[in-house]
Amino acid sequence: MNTHKTTIPVFQHIKNSILESIQTGVWRQGEAIPPELTLAKQFGVSRMTVNRALRELTAEHVLTRVQGSGTFVAQQKYQTTLIEIQSIAKEIRARGHVHRSELYELSKAKAGETLAFEFSVSPTDYLFHTVIVHFENGRGNTPSKPCPHLSTSPKCCTCSLPRLAWYCNARPIQ
Repeated sequence: MNTHKTTIPVFQHIKNSILESIQTGVWRQGEAIPPELTLAKQFGVSRMTVNRALRELTAEHVLTRVQGSGTFVAQQKYQTTLIEIQSIAKEIRARGHVHRSELYELSKAKAGETLAFEFSVSPTDYLFHTVIVHFENGRGNTPSKPCPHLSTSPKCCTCSLPRLAWYCNARPIQ
């Protein structure tokens, strides 16, 4: 029988505790965390043990350190999965069908407060909106039922239908 106990290193315990404090909102992005000496006293360890935990979290981009100023919770960098966006025209032609498209809307407008927040831009920045309907064998590829709700966002806040549905009965730009 194996009675060997598995224990995690003290620096890892400190890392886990710091991560938990960040995840639960005790420390928020951009905020300073307590100094090494304060953390060392809190955990009852040497400053060097705390230093190792902070160095590793800095290397993992969880924290940022500024000499003479302190250690801060790093701005979150979102990681995304790369996807391949297929050409609608190529997909339709690959099925042996005829493709054509029509431009229904092309506009430029200042973002305003709502869209600025959604797109992470300034309210005075310009956003471009295009609506292109693709046709397969003469039939438009748009939702059959338009969204009945009004919304300024790219998707309706009530039913999540894309705004493209609003333009099902629109005429092409000449």
